[in-house]
Amino acid sequence: MKKRLVIVLLAVIVPLYTYNAILLAKTVLSGRNKKTVVNTGRDGESPMRLLAAAALVTFECKGRDPFTLYIDKPAPVSVKKQVPIQKKEQKEVAPPTITLTGILWNPDNPLATIKLADGTKCVVKTGQTVSGNITVRRIDKKSIVVVSMEKEFTFTR
Repeated sequence: MKKRLVIVLLAVIVPLYTYNAILLAKTVLSGRNKKTVVNTGRDGESPMRLLAAAALVTFECKGRDPFTLYIDKPAPVSVKKQVPIQKKEQKEVAPPTITLTGILWNPDNPLATIKLADGTKCVVKTGQTVSGNITVRRIDKKSIVVVSMEKEFTFTR
């Protein structure tokens, strides 16, 4: 099979290379005695005239230079009457009444056991919501962080 493939390829390649070598030799030998002929373009324009016309192109900067880095200029500061900002009264949020009873540590899936205010015990994982308004944010090796009423609380054993 390989011998047939090599023979077929040689039968195709050798004539093509020979034909290209003959054309190249004719061009080189005949080009020494004749003038160089310039082919005309589609519209009758010679390539030399097209190159000369292209040399006349210049760049006009009408706005931002595309070859420089874009740096955002700060907006002009306008002076306005400053109105004092009223701070909302922050209510003290009492920590939820839960007790951390244990941590089952696994780096891929840590779990914690907690005791709720009503006395029920449950196993929780990160992102789980317990008792309606308590969400477990993070479980570490020795503590857990929960969010209650948009405030974080840390419980340790």
